[in-house]
Amino acid sequence: MGVLWIFFITVAHASEPAFVRESLRARGMGNAFTAVANDEMLFFYNPAGLRSVIYNIYEIVGFNFTINENTLSMGNSSNTNSTLGSLAGRKLYVESNVGLLSHVNSRFGWSLFQNTLIDIQVRNPVFPYLETRSFVQAGLAGGIAWSFLDYKLDVGLGAKLVQRAGIDTKFHVFDEAIIEITEENKYTKLANKFENKAAFAPDAGVIYHFDGVHNLYPKVAISLQNIGGLDFNNAGKVPMTMNLGISTESELG
Repeated sequence: MGVLWIFFITVAHASEPAFVRESLRARGMGNAFTAVANDEMLFFYNPAGLRSVIYNIYEIVGFNFTINENTLSMGNSSNTNSTLGSLAGRKLYVESNVGLLSHVNSRFGWSLFQNTLIDIQVRNPVFPYLETRSFVQAGLAGGIAWSFLDYKLDVGLGAKLVQRAGIDTKFHVFDEAIIEITEENKYTKLANKFENKAAFAPDAGVIYHFDGVHNLYPKVAISLQNIGGLDFNNAGKVPMTMNLGISTESELG
């Protein structure tokens, strides 16, 4: 079975991350995961994807880590202030994602997760200040799904419970928390400024499978993620998103 064409649309506020946890597989597909989700990451895109899971899938632990070149450049420099000035208008970014004890099958599933994010935009090359979004969060995502209309319509419901400790604010380059990060590579003072809050949001999604035409099997998917939004006050927000995906598959060989 080969995927021939996929299309994806997301409606979200441009300044906020659209996903509680992002799939590297989805990122590589241009985020066309709404219509083809079929692993433990479906809870963060479309719970109706449970009906596309063929086997029982268990994951004890999964991990990925991202750091951008600007962050590495700053870490290799001995002059922090001058480095920050040269990075004005650019982003410092570090992210880690951990999935733990996940299970999905064609009816239901769940996933425990933990994320860490440091997302800093450097402003003003003369006296740099930092627009900072940084957090550590952990939570539980789960869902259940059904099929109707002779398995043409898949319907899924899901939910997420997330506990986040973080901050979304501006720091001057001489703030003690920033000095500790850049000179000592520690985050203790920054963590002391974090707000700690839990948030809950439901999800819903559908996938419709059209009849095969000339060996093509198209399907359309729509999902609403984080309905009502996840609001962590000063630790940031994750907005509600509407995702649309269209895919066409063909039997090969």
